[in-house]
Amino acid sequence: MTDLNVSVSGGTKKLSYFVSGGKLDQTGITPLEQFGRKSFRSNISAELTDKFSIDVSGTYINSGGRRNQRGSNVSGIMLGLLRTTPTFDNSNGAGASAVLDPATYQLPDGTQRSYRAGVYDSPYWTVVKNPTFDDVNRFIGNFQFNYNPTDWLTIRGLYGYDRFTDSRKSGLDVNSAGNAIGQLQDRDESNEDITSQLLFLINKDLSDKWNFGATFGYDQYRNRRLARTTNGFGLTIPGFFHVSNTATQTNFENYGQRELRGLLSNITLGYNNLLFVNGSFRNDWSSTLPSDNNSFQSYGVGGSFVFSELFQTRGNWFNFGKLRGSWGRNGNDAPAFATDTYYGTGSAGGDGFIDNNVFPLFGQVAFERSSLLGNNQITPELTTEYEIGAEFRFFDSRLNLDVAYYDRTTEDQIIEVSQPATTGFTNRTINAGVISNTGWEISADIIPVRTENFRWNVNLNYTAMENVVEELVEGIEPILLAGFTSTSSRAVPGESYGAIFGNRWLRDENGNQLIDASNGLAIADPTNGVIGDPIPDFTLGVRNTFSYKNLSLTTLFDYRSGGDVWCGTCGILDYFGTSQATSDLRETSYVVDGITANFTNGTWVPTGQQNTTSVPYADPAGGLGANRWVRYGFGGVAEDYVFDGSFFKLREVALTYNIPTRFVERAGISNASITVAGRNLLLITDYPGIDPETNLSGDSNGIGLDYFNQPFTESYSLALKVTF
Repeated sequence: MTDLNVSVSGGTKKLSYFVSGGKLDQTGITPLEQFGRKSFRSNISAELTDKFSIDVSGTYINSGGRRNQRGSNVSGIMLGLLRTTPTFDNSNGAGASAVLDPATYQLPDGTQRSYRAGVYDSPYWTVVKNPTFDDVNRFIGNFQFNYNPTDWLTIRGLYGYDRFTDSRKSGLDVNSAGNAIGQLQDRDESNEDITSQLLFLINKDLSDKWNFGATFGYDQYRNRRLARTTNGFGLTIPGFFHVSNTATQTNFENYGQRELRGLLSNITLGYNNLLFVNGSFRNDWSSTLPSDNNSFQSYGVGGSFVFSELFQTRGNWFNFGKLRGSWGRNGNDAPAFATDTYYGTGSAGGDGFIDNNVFPLFGQVAFERSSLLGNNQITPELTTEYEIGAEFRFFDSRLNLDVAYYDRTTEDQIIEVSQPATTGFTNRTINAGVISNTGWEISADIIPVRTENFRWNVNLNYTAMENVVEELVEGIEPILLAGFTSTSSRAVPGESYGAIFGNRWLRDENGNQLIDASNGLAIADPTNGVIGDPIPDFTLGVRNTFSYKNLSLTTLFDYRSGGDVWCGTCGILDYFGTSQATSDLRETSYVVDGITANFTNGTWVPTGQQNTTSVPYADPAGGLGANRWVRYGFGGVAEDYVFDGSFFKLREVALTYNIPTRFVERAGISNASITVAGRNLLLITDYPGIDPETNLSGDSNGIGLDYFNQPFTESYSLALKVTF
């Protein structure tokens, strides 16, 4: 990776400017993968008169590169790599240069060379034959003026503009697992966000001890997005990913917009830097809510008490103390187009093995009603929250402590839920339930040692929270957030939001696992349920900075206690027999810890007796049904593969040397430093997957799922920073 940045700043008493540029080039951990970014930024501030000033800024970023398939799909690198038996060499003996040799991944007749004959793509085939390219251009601009007609009133106007375009091309070459005849997709997206504000800010001393502050204004936000997609099927020339090289094409266009307008106010009253109280109120009108009920309110009150101001003399041991508290209610609108039922491009045919025929088709145009039922009775979400906290500073501010507790409840949560297909729809958007979120946040800044040449700083951050689905609307099944039919992350009443939900073992009312008395085998529950809680008990981050003269060393440690993770990868590797466990245990036996049961009158009846029957992990005489890792189906019983996600990480280490000025000032340099750093250097965990922090669906509401995810990278960097 190469990351270059340069900036220039300067100005006069009335005018200041800042200009910067940067260029980043980076290669990935998989062959041929690369990413580049070029950026330019400019800020100008000008005081045009004694009462009027402006600030203008603009940023342009171009980024993109070549990416590889990953995760849960038949062309995913990790999926093809880990499902290959250890006795099959994907590199075909070519080693590190395998990606450069077509014989690695392609047979002489053009078909794919892979362990499963193209059922899953070879990782080398994926890298070379199934590329994805993207090219993103983004511009962010802001204009702000401040007018001060008096010394206590400021009139502020703000206009913000943020627009990006994203052009993507992805392809599957002929003989790929995803589509044997080859396909491509061209997708062009654009998104535009416009923010405007007009604010009246008041800050006036009413007397020597009383201060009054207020903000009144108008706020508007508008979003528009457009996506056009062309899919081409059947490549005439292998490897040529151009729409003119495809036999058939389908086209899609998606458009969305949202507008939010609001009136806002906030009033603050302070007494003698000792006591502060404030109240706020805001009314918004949203375009995504029903037209006759599109208004919602947000309001709150808060206060703080700087009790240390009561003490005439505080000494060095106690420097500052403040108590604070707040309460508020905040409204929120719905996703775009949730209030009505719309029509989309029609399709016909398709059965899971062959693709749909998508209109326009044979010169005909067709539209069909969406499977998502609109709801013109949606009401705004309402979140009620209170927070209490305290701040303390001790020993000449060498020990600073901030403690906060919060309690947040969201009612009428707007969620898309499933419904019986017999209604003519498969999903609908409703106000589905109540979710609560409570927790503690504690931070501390400590200076254990401070001398003339040496300083040791410690920063601690502790977080503990509970996020619970208190209730869902009657008749609603647990809501799927992410995942698969067998295992998923869901919203389940009485459980943590995002609870891991899947197939499990049958148990008695005391939680004992039930074992078939006739053969000693565990019994799978015919119904799915909650099998894990992905919310950690707490997280702790510790940053240490040691400074000695011109040298400083920084370390960052992270610790997470609890938080379950489903290792779906582990289950599949056991099923295919490629895991280490299947090698170590296949010739041994085991006894399932549980209570035996007999199948009587269509149900399992516990005997109350402890199971003592030993069964082999794999008995060749009994066929696949006698294999512990195959007996219960593809990937096994999900409960078996839910693990504690606790971990300790050395997140970062950085060593910086500030070059003395006398060595660089002759070159016109005012400051210069060299930094050597490393990230993700150490992971200590009992989790058997790639990393307990991984998540199948990325940054989403669905959490705790690991299914052929790509590992995080360990990285090192050398940085030179120069200031002229």
